Amino acid sequence: MNVKRIAPLAGIVFVVISVVAIAILGGNTPDGNASPAKVTSFFMDHHGAQAAAAHILPIGTVFLVVFAAGTYAALPKSRGDLAKLGEIVFLIGAAVTAATLLAAASLHLALTEGVHDNISPVATQALNAIDNHNDPLFVSIGILLIGAAGAMIPHRGALRWLGWIALVAGVVMFTPLGFFAVLVALIWIIATGIFLAGWPPTKAGSDAG
Repeated sequence: MNVKRIAPLAGIVFVVISVVAIAILGGNTPDGNASPAKVTSFFMDHHGAQAAAAHILPIGTVFLVVFAAGTYAALPKSRGDLAKLGEIVFLIGAAVTAATLLAAASLHLALTEGVHDNISPVATQALNAIDNHNDPLFVSIGILLIGAAGAMIPHRGALRWLGWIALVAGVVMFTPLGFFAVLVALIWIIATGIFLAGWPPTKAGSDAG
């Protein structure tokens, strides 16, 4: 078993878990300006699904870290200062993204269990307002993508194209269109994992430039 070739595929697992936790189980939670009564009612009615989402998402961060480490290991080395710097920024971005997701899951669990334990409705409203702000996550994913761009663009072939896609998505992540960039980022993670898993190591020299 070539762990170096398999590790990037962990990104696919991360994407699946994230979609299940956030989009399917998490669903359409109350807006940040929702009333205390609405927030309390929602989390009382959907306690099981929301608690499951908060417990499952941290598992996904493990696969994100493995994806990042596997991608770093699979990338051709010695391609100049830009690629080396990009690799470091990419790893830092992945670590910050994992930490941000863990913090978000912890906050969501506190909100879910807090409502279930009958904490103050005003407190639940405040937690829900914080829970609705995803700016730190967008920033961390943007760092990950821009780092990946720096690591991949100096190479040739499909790796360079993956780098350019990462660069565009990473820049858009810092704009009001960040939500759409997240969708691109998830697709990019899947594509990168599949490409690196099927990319013969012998091509590393001929595909770099």
